[in-house]
Amino acid sequence: MVRLGTRPRSHPRCADAVTVAAPESGSSVTVEVLCFSVSGSDPIAIRTLFCISRYDQFGCDVTLTGGFGLRTIRWEVDGSHVPAFDDRVSMTGLRCPAGEAVHVRVEIRDSLGDVDESSKEVVCH
Repeated sequence: MVRLGTRPRSHPRCADAVTVAAPESGSSVTVEVLCFSVSGSDPIAIRTLFCISRYDQFGCDVTLTGGFGLRTIRWEVDGSHVPAFDDRVSMTGLRCPAGEAVHVRVEIRDSLGDVDESSKEVVCH
């Protein structure tokens, strides 16, 4: 008889993990951990981070590749989180004085916990 345990075990690059116990009468319990990998899933990554400035404003676009399940996107400008643009692939219409540089950072994360980040300095025009 095989019983499925209730303790999941986290593992990088696994969508799910199950603990299986196979007790035999009069013997000790053997525990085996099975990991069901995500077929064809590459780690999440930022392919490009493109930013542009015009008319005292700037904006950025990010393109993503890979990952599994839900993705979260977090934007920062000069070290401050900008929650209005979270989970969006574009951040536009932010003001900046001509000649001033701003530092943009974006972090992406998927359901497996994989993370990638990229940053760029934008000189405002």
